[in-house]
Amino acid sequence: MPVLGLTDREELVDRLAAQASTAVENGEADSVVLGCTGMLGVTGAVRDRLHGKGIHVPVVDPTASAITWLESSVRLGLTPSRTTYMTPPVKDRKR
Repeated sequence: MPVLGLTDREELVDRLAAQASTAVENGEADSVVLGCTGMLGVTGAVRDRLHGKGIHVPVVDPTASAITWLESSVRLGLTPSRTTYMTPPVKDRKR
């Protein structure tokens, strides 16, 4: 579904629920993490559709998850690992 098509919420929920149902029923997923902030606000509808089919797995909203992770990181005083990224080269700064 193209990003510009995400405005059709009913089709979006239909497609997400169908894909999630198939993945869970085939043993390919134990949870569903929506992968685009354009899907904001459909988590509950997807979860309800799945529950209606007897499928009870977590459905995670990407925006809420990202904000919650950020808030938790700030509360815990976490910063990105300095071992993950290459040290940037020294810049010649002229004043």
